[in-house]
Amino acid sequence: MLHGLLMANLLHFMRDQDSFLQSLLPLLRPGGSMLIVEYEQEHVIPWVPYPLPFARLEALALQLQLEEPRRVGLRRSASTGQSMYAALCRVA
Repeated sequence: MLHGLLMANLLHFMRDQDSFLQSLLPLLRPGGSMLIVEYEQEHVIPWVPYPLPFARLEALALQLQLEEPRRVGLRRSASTGQSMYAALCRVA
């Protein structure tokens, strides 16, 4: 079992984000963490077909019975200028 997973700019390519995250949970030990880096946007653009703004991540975490995500970083993307966040989600 893993202590943690890092997903940077991955989830916005997943159509079914909740099922994908659910499939990863058995890989993590209790107290394990997922560090997620995503764009803070709601609108679809070609390189972000399935946006995951932080509010949606909070809803997914609740649905998956994870601890409430904690935003640990914010910055602008060097390539697009769009706002991005880093969030830590822990397995309860």
